Amino acid sequence: MLENRYGEELEHTHIPAASKILGWATKALNDESTGNELTFLAVEAARFGARYWPVPYLRMLRNHLPEDLAPRWMLVSEAASVLKMSSVTLGKLVAEGGIESRTCGSISSAIERISIRTDWVYAQVLSDHPVVGIRNAAQILRLPSGTVKLLRQSGHLPSKHLTNKPRFMAMEDIVELQQGIAALGKGLNESSDPNAITIRAIRDHYKFGHEELARLISSLLDCPEQILGRQGAGFDDLQISNQHKFAYAPGVRSDREQWVSQDHAAKRLGCSTPMVQALLDNGFIARRREMAKGTVCTESLKSFSHCYTPLTVISKELGVYSRTLTSLARKHAIPLIVVPGATKATLVPRKQVSRLMKQYAASLEAHA
Repeated sequence: MLENRYGEELEHTHIPAASKILGWATKALNDESTGNELTFLAVEAARFGARYWPVPYLRMLRNHLPEDLAPRWMLVSEAASVLKMSSVTLGKLVAEGGIESRTCGSISSAIERISIRTDWVYAQVLSDHPVVGIRNAAQILRLPSGTVKLLRQSGHLPSKHLTNKPRFMAMEDIVELQQGIAALGKGLNESSDPNAITIRAIRDHYKFGHEELARLISSLLDCPEQILGRQGAGFDDLQISNQHKFAYAPGVRSDREQWVSQDHAAKRLGCSTPMVQALLDNGFIARRREMAKGTVCTESLKSFSHCYTPLTVISKELGVYSRTLTSLARKHAIPLIVVPGATKATLVPRKQVSRLMKQYAASLEAHA
């Protein structure tokens, strides 16, 4: 009768307080003239209510609750006590939508109005170790932090253990991933296949970014049969085919010398790596986006060198501060180009370099 009358109403996310539906049972039980003849009905009402409310909401029937009653729902505060975490933290997890929950009752506290499934609470496996952040996890796994984040998002870094800080990871899950990577190619020797290439050669040759590395690790974990052999004990010693979607043999691309890293570009231009980044962002030199983000076109470096010279290069050659040359250029109306960015990169047009150096020599003679 209760199910037929109230079941559909209680299936909604927000359900009324138990007293509004089971108040008749409380009234009957509190009536001294009724005795215990309604005890059976009270027990059945409690069993019915346990499907929709946590036990504290059935406190009016507390004396008639059967000992073997297993409620399907639990208050956030009760669940937090079982999971050894803060009620506020668990409430945030519920708000993010990752946990099935329902709102019931009329308690003033918003968190206490929320109940979650009991079977979910007891199904969680708690970590026995302190929580681990992304940076510490990256040190343990010997991978870039960005790679660890992507592996976590893709599910290859498991989340089997619940931590009291949701954004952190459990040591057990990190160890499981570490063991999974270490098991790749286990029992294999160095491959005699002429098309085999080590992951180290791939990373050195193409300057893999953290995104490419995460995709490569995910691909090998999903299909270990792609590994042909190994030259050592490390992940970089694994050998895969040079026809693999993440691998290119050194002879496959004929334009390898046309692209260099930002570090190499900085050495060629005689400036810092942040200045190279600023030049890339403002279009003075070209990059190749389908490869590593910092890959710079050597042809654009040559064109840039024919048109501009970094002010830092001239200051190093003359042994003077850059600000001195800047002041001198402004005094004699020598045009300078300031490149926007994190670093204040200043360029001198190639045709104005000799003029700036002559003005500096003249200023030294005047002071002498």
